[in-house]
Amino acid sequence: MPKPWRRGTRQRGDVAATDLTAGPAFVAPCEPVLVRAPPSGPEWLHEVKLDGYRMVLVIDRGVARIHTKRGLDWTSRMPGIAQALSALKLRSAVIDGEAIMNGANGAPSLPCMRRSPRAARPTRS
Repeated sequence: MPKPWRRGTRQRGDVAATDLTAGPAFVAPCEPVLVRAPPSGPEWLHEVKLDGYRMVLVIDRGVARIHTKRGLDWTSRMPGIAQALSALKLRSAVIDGEAIMNGANGAPSLPCMRRSPRAARPTRS
């Protein structure tokens, strides 16, 4: 598994400057933490948990890559998402989210996604 990206720093006098010239190849996703109750307050945003595959999408110099939470490059398995990301005309971005596929009833369906030839999990030999 690739190591998570860490921005390099260089010293300029007493000030550390972040080096943003080289973008990340892989960024580890934020991991959820089990708590008794969700936090409250205007600074918090909550979202519905969808059934799909956790992905980290990295755009570097306008080129989109899609990685599993373990760092596998799945860009070729999700070309539609990669093309949509590239069309955003962003120079760089990191998006941590869930890739889903809707079933016949219009609701997210993990079994439907697993049956998809492009998004199917690789077989282990």
